Amino acid sequence: MANASAKRVASSNAASIRVLRLGFAIALFLHLSFRLLLSGYPSTRSALLTGGLTAPAAWIAVLFGRWGTPKYGARGELVNEGEDLGREGGLIEWGWDVVYVSWGCLVLTGLFGDKLWYLYLVVPLFALYKLLSIALPFFGLRLPSLSSSASAAPSGTPAGADDALSKRQAKLKKRNEKIEAAARGRRRR
Repeated sequence: MANASAKRVASSNAASIRVLRLGFAIALFLHLSFRLLLSGYPSTRSALLTGGLTAPAAWIAVLFGRWGTPKYGARGELVNEGEDLGREGGLIEWGWDVVYVSWGCLVLTGLFGDKLWYLYLVVPLFALYKLLSIALPFFGLRLPSLSSSASAAPSGTPAGADDALSKRQAKLKKRNEKIEAAARGRRRR
């Protein structure tokens, strides 16, 4: 099947864009419903705060809609599948994280009030952490790791390094040892 990968990405993108639009609609509906039911008509300050802090996620949603929408030719053939919105790593994954945090903040502020917009600070704090983890090694400094693999020794080979080798790496190491042993044997003759 020609272009099977492109067709898979196109259908995955279409589903992601539907989820994005539906998620925003549900989060906004829940926010407004909780606000109206629990605290009455929202104040102008609250509406401006909600609009201002939802704007980055809305902008990301518009970008994802543009980037991920597949393009079809005049005869219905797939011309461009768009960017893969399900790709791991990079700016697209971070964009999804911003959208998810926005949805959570929308629903929680509808329930508990505007003070929970402070949860949105997770996004710039994480960006700052990533920026510092890239920049500080140039100055010889390190940040503590967020993962559990931080217990490994930073210099030299950690204890049990042979256990950590994959099967392929172990095979290559064994082959290199045989070659080195053969080369030493030839030198002795």
